[in-house]
Amino acid sequence: MDEDLGVIAKEERAVVSSVDIAINFEKKHKNVVRAIENIMGYDKRFAGLNFEPSEYKDVSGRTLPAYLMTRDGFTLLVMGFTGEKAIEWKIKYIKAFNEMERIIWEQTTAEMERQYLRTMRRYAPEYIEQLEVNCKMAEKSAKTAMTTASLARKRELVWKRRLDAAVELIISLQQENVSIDINRALLEISPKKKR
Repeated sequence: MDEDLGVIAKEERAVVSSVDIAINFEKKHKNVVRAIENIMGYDKRFAGLNFEPSEYKDVSGRTLPAYLMTRDGFTLLVMGFTGEKAIEWKIKYIKAFNEMERIIWEQTTAEMERQYLRTMRRYAPEYIEQLEVNCKMAEKSAKTAMTTASLARKRELVWKRRLDAAVELIISLQQENVSIDINRALLEISPKKKR
């Protein structure tokens, strides 16, 4: 931008001083301050968010009141400024606010990325260590589950073989007309309980 319009970054917000507005819009500063204070009288909440009391030193060295204003405060203030020059300055200020908000966004984004990287560098070793512990525990649980399932399957196969053998024996004995107590036969092939 060719001209310094006074749009600055303050606490991650683009603001401009009432002094810069008075100079660029060719208004008396005391009239700009009065207009801001009139706006502030209508809506205290809006005023608190968009107009911040400030000070400046005039050419004689006196400290006088001023205001820093956000884009919304600026917009409301200059809405009533008319004329061709006023429109030109409004456009310039809109562009200046856009540029400053872009810069703030880039700086904020870059700071967030730096903070994220610092946090990752700080906690990544602990996080990775915990992930490794969790993976080992999951692996161990999976192996235990597989072993348990494998043992259960082997037991099932043993029982199936025993049952098949018992059924074959019963069928062959019945074919030879041998009387068999089936319950007693099943008891004979079942595992003995340890006492």
